[in-house]
Amino acid sequence: MAARSIRIDHIVLWPILLGLAYFCFASLSLHLTRGIDGVATIWPASGILLSALLLSPPKRWPAFMIAAGVASFTANMDAGAAWPRALGFSIINVSESVLATYLLRRQRPIDLSFADPASVGRFCLAAVIASTVSATMAIMVSPVPSGAVFLSWLTTVALGMMIVTPVVLTGANIVMERPATPPMRVMIEGGLILTGVAVLSIGVFAQSTYPLLTLPMLGVLAATYRLGPHGATVSVLLIAIIGSVATGYGLGPVTFVDGVERAVLFFQFYLLTLLGSALPLAALLATRERMMARIGRDKRLLEMAERAAHVGHWRFAADDGSMLWSAEVFRMHGLDEHGEAPSRHDALCLFHADDQLRMTNAVNQLMITGEPFDLDARIMRRDGTVRDVHVRGEAERDRHDQTVAVFGMMQDVTARVESVRALHAARDAAEHEARRAVTLSETDQLTGIANRRKALAVLDERIVRASTGGQPVAIAMLDIDHFKSINDDYGHAMGDAVLVRVAELCRMALRETDLVGRIGGEEFMLVIDGVTSEGALVTAERVRHAIATADPVAPGVRTITASLGVATFHPGADASGLMQAADDALYAAKHGGRNTLRVAA
Repeated sequence: MAARSIRIDHIVLWPILLGLAYFCFASLSLHLTRGIDGVATIWPASGILLSALLLSPPKRWPAFMIAAGVASFTANMDAGAAWPRALGFSIINVSESVLATYLLRRQRPIDLSFADPASVGRFCLAAVIASTVSATMAIMVSPVPSGAVFLSWLTTVALGMMIVTPVVLTGANIVMERPATPPMRVMIEGGLILTGVAVLSIGVFAQSTYPLLTLPMLGVLAATYRLGPHGATVSVLLIAIIGSVATGYGLGPVTFVDGVERAVLFFQFYLLTLLGSALPLAALLATRERMMARIGRDKRLLEMAERAAHVGHWRFAADDGSMLWSAEVFRMHGLDEHGEAPSRHDALCLFHADDQLRMTNAVNQLMITGEPFDLDARIMRRDGTVRDVHVRGEAERDRHDQTVAVFGMMQDVTARVESVRALHAARDAAEHEARRAVTLSETDQLTGIANRRKALAVLDERIVRASTGGQPVAIAMLDIDHFKSINDDYGHAMGDAVLVRVAELCRMALRETDLVGRIGGEEFMLVIDGVTSEGALVTAERVRHAIATADPVAPGVRTITASLGVATFHPGADASGLMQAADDALYAAKHGGRNTLRVAA
């Protein structure tokens, strides 16, 4: 009986709590803000529903959707909307969150991390797409459809998702992961920063004399730098709440904008600007922190390896004469490893008197000719003992082939062979890992071709070259025809096989100087180098023909075709404009019957 009660609470309690939260935030938005045609400035309820859907398995979605729909209908009725209109708005409100959830889950289970730039970009794109579709539906329900209603609804819903969802998800992750309690100093610092953001926001939005909107942004930047993604999202949420209430009562710098509609839109644009600055910055800072942690971890591992193998490294800079010793070199000399490395002259004096001249000549010859040295010597420890070491030095050169530093290693002779082998193996492994990491970061893991980031980087590079040197460049956007039906009819494994085959056919049909990259889903981009529009058409047609005439991926699978849109660079164009032109041409090709190509106007 007790187990049954727990299960009933587990199933019923969360939808009820969601409905209450949705109703409270929806009512607050409708009553405390002045929107366009009854549309609120920010709609946090959409972010709450989206968070619930992302945090729960699909089998619980219907209960959450019903709870949110009832809450939305009640809030709109309470705000004075007629029941048909309230019902239409409620259906749209639920649909927008469901669509955003589908977009985020459709390729793989959701693993949103606002500390990852790619994840942030995917989330923002899904929110914008869902908000755009939602706004399109809203103007159909609105009694006075207009572009202003469309724009206001779009920004309202997008803000609700992009501000509230990160706060809820990061908070949920903190609760579920149960990290160690941070030090009191960190907690106090975080509280003071967020309090400062709130105080700045109140001070700015409670007056209408001075346009001080940059002050809350400074607070957001401080929260982002010190508190990471969670600080960024919470600080923007604080500004959104305080600014929404003030805007609703006709206060704040937005009153400098003529008209209520423009004031609301201005405030929405301001919040979007904060988000566009804070979320990517927080993700990049978190990425930097992970890289710094990895470097620190690698450094500790290197020190452990050096200590185990009795191998140390040193570096002498030619410009300022500074000397760098690793901890193991300090230990070899019997010195405090946390002390300061000696000068070049003092370091040479630590060698045995019979070896000082050989070491000095070897270093001087290396600085002049760049020829490495490899010799055995003895060092005199502070306690008077002598230790035999093997010393090796190499030149570090700049781009002008000038020696800028001498880098070397030192080890006990007794472990020379084993230690040198380990050092070389560690170096090779590190270089291999670095190359592998670069390759993985620029390669689409399914097809093996360039990923979106790599393709866009190459396109930017070619556009710069075309702008400065006049070298022509063109692109073609390629989309596999009826790809969804392939997944539906044959399964996602066959869909993956089709993507791999299309990538291979594109790569075979292009020249070595061209590039094919997977932009996302079933869409590819071809960067065609050094050709005019006629040459680009020939290349694109060769790719289309290669796909259309290729053997089926597997017996019984229908022939694959693709549509392409071609755009050629012209002076003043950028990557975004070129891709948009090619996308428009691709859209025309799709509507022109597919398995064809079109050229951008």
